[in-house]
Amino acid sequence: MILKPYGLLLLLAVLLYSCSKDSVNEQTSLEVNLLGIEMATSESDNSSESGTANRAATSAASSANESLQLATIPFDQHFGITLSLSPERPQTSPLNEETSTSNTTPRAVGITQNGPQSWKLNDGIKYRLLAYDNTETKVVDTVYTVGQNSSGGLLLNSGQTYTFVLYSVLSTTQVPAAPTGKLSEAAFTSIDGNTDFIHFRKTLTLSPGRNELNVTMKHIFSQLTARINSSQVGNITSVKARVGDHYLSPTISLSNGSVLSYNSKAVNGKDITFVQTSSTSSSNESTIICNNGSSTSTLTIDEITINNITKRALSIPGLQLAPGTRYVLTLNIKSFTADQEPEIELGNSTYAPGNLVFDRNTNTYQFATSGDGDYWFKNYVKPRRTDLDARPWGENNQRPRAELNGGPGDPCEKVLPLKTWRLPNRAEMDNIRTATEAQVKGHPGPNIYAPVRYIDENYKNSGKRGMYFGVQTNPGKDAEKYLFITFSGIYNDNQNRNDTNTTGWYMLKNGNNFESMQIGPNIYTFNFYSLGDNTAVSIRCVKAG
Repeated sequence: MILKPYGLLLLLAVLLYSCSKDSVNEQTSLEVNLLGIEMATSESDNSSESGTANRAATSAASSANESLQLATIPFDQHFGITLSLSPERPQTSPLNEETSTSNTTPRAVGITQNGPQSWKLNDGIKYRLLAYDNTETKVVDTVYTVGQNSSGGLLLNSGQTYTFVLYSVLSTTQVPAAPTGKLSEAAFTSIDGNTDFIHFRKTLTLSPGRNELNVTMKHIFSQLTARINSSQVGNITSVKARVGDHYLSPTISLSNGSVLSYNSKAVNGKDITFVQTSSTSSSNESTIICNNGSSTSTLTIDEITINNITKRALSIPGLQLAPGTRYVLTLNIKSFTADQEPEIELGNSTYAPGNLVFDRNTNTYQFATSGDGDYWFKNYVKPRRTDLDARPWGENNQRPRAELNGGPGDPCEKVLPLKTWRLPNRAEMDNIRTATEAQVKGHPGPNIYAPVRYIDENYKNSGKRGMYFGVQTNPGKDAEKYLFITFSGIYNDNQNRNDTNTTGWYMLKNGNNFESMQIGPNIYTFNFYSLGDNTAVSIRCVKAG
């Protein structure tokens, strides 16, 4: 049969349509739904494979307490800074337009509250989408802009498995180019450690038809927002601060977003720029911190002026900033109130309610509520490091040295409010003996021919032994009314404590000379000795007046 020309054209059209239809059936479309940026918690969705190594520490930290650290440091003799560090949480319900604009917590540029689990990217932010096939060959490299509709989904082969990587630096003008090479080997080497680099990875096998890729990106670096509130004290007129360690040029795996190495350490850390929100409050724009989180960071306030009082070189160590987590550091400057523990008046002196202790995590001096307290070398403001006793000679703290025990001074003066307590002298410590002798005036009995003292074999059920002054029997519920001196023992130039639960040894300062006072092992023993340079004893402060 001979076909007419129009018949040939029709047959060709049918064949072309058939081929075109088969080609479309072998492909499928992929729609990208950009949901936002996930907050780093231990309950985070595991659908994203990004930064597994980076977020291990984050999960452990955020699953503990909302407030990760708490400290009080002196500002002057009347005021102090109470600080807390907490992960920044989105609100429990989505913010409407009104509450969003009134939110006073500074955010990193380019993100906004997006409900209880994430922040959303603002319109105009650019991000890059990459797709790799099962040979780790890049088949898609496209830049998108948040808020601008793309012309349809990506056309890829159905039934095939792809690995999708998305990333951004929250910029409206640029997004870094993808590094070359196989996905498992490619790494960024020029990402600025001051940018908010976010990342997402997902491996997906595509089905025929329409597929969706739901994307919740994750921060790779940590962020810190610092707030200062001095409403109890006065006006803030200047704040200059920085935080470190901070690195400027990290090497980042394209595959999972983990930081392979931290390079180019900033010599002075990262400057924090504060924004004056009122005369008594100040906060900073969210500061990007690039470090590995395994070591602690230090916030240094180079200068802060409040009520015409300027304080310089305030150091706040021990901040644990896990990569990928947003933190709020709150500094409340408050006036001090009298110690909440009862002070003990005996004879002509007022004694602290417990032995002196120092908290290295919060850099604060306090009084022990039970137990022995710390042990102190003469003329050093930080106690002996008993946690180093197992280390060899030269590494332990058997003998004092400034890098472990601080500079010279009276550690009692460091208790807040500053300089309201001090080391006792011989007369003041001997006062606890003379005020409780047998037949002393006002002796409460029952045996007026014995000292008004009582040895407790198990003080507050702590297993500690010591002596009450001013009572001859166990005072029970009235224990807080009486001075109790623990038999805490002594470190006498060795790694082992002597006289534990047998004798108490306490530091005295007479002018520029230091002594130790022995109390116990019985109600009659009180002796004074010269205090050696390498001997560490307890301290019971007296009220300065």
